[in-house]
Amino acid sequence: MEKELTSREKLFCYHYLMLGNAKEAAIAAGFPIRNAHTQAAKLLSRGKIREFLNAQYDSLAKRKVDLIISGLERLAFGGINDAVTLAFSDEINGDRIGELDLFNVSEIKRPKSGGIEIKFFDRQRALERLLEIQSEISQNSSADSFFAALYNSAQLSSDKRGVADGDKV
Repeated sequence: MEKELTSREKLFCYHYLMLGNAKEAAIAAGFPIRNAHTQAAKLLSRGKIREFLNAQYDSLAKRKVDLIISGLERLAFGGINDAVTLAFSDEINGDRIGELDLFNVSEIKRPKSGGIEIKFFDRQRALERLLEIQSEISQNSSADSFFAALYNSAQLSSDKRGVADGDKV
């Protein structure tokens, strides 16, 4: 009989559902990089892991839209202070880089001529995409409301006429 999942195994499952890549999920969950691929394969072969993934799939799939919106908001409204700090630092160690919020950075280059070039994601495109998503959500919501009202109206109408289920109208 398989044991229950540890918190690290659950974390692996959440990352796997979000990333779609088993090795990256294993690394994100804290498994050693050198054997992350092997560890991920072992985890995915376990029945309890597969059951947990199936149970969580629907709820996490719905949350992906929220994560996309959140990411677009960070791109559209996020600060660039940490990127500027990086650009003006002569030397910066790996620990310090890990602390910087570089979410808005799309590319960093150190040209041979010296200095540093930093390119940011397009804020305008992020705003436009946010507007599109919000519009799609609102249209779907309106359509759902319309069809629910139509269905309820049909139910009330058939009840008033005494139509039984299965009878032709």
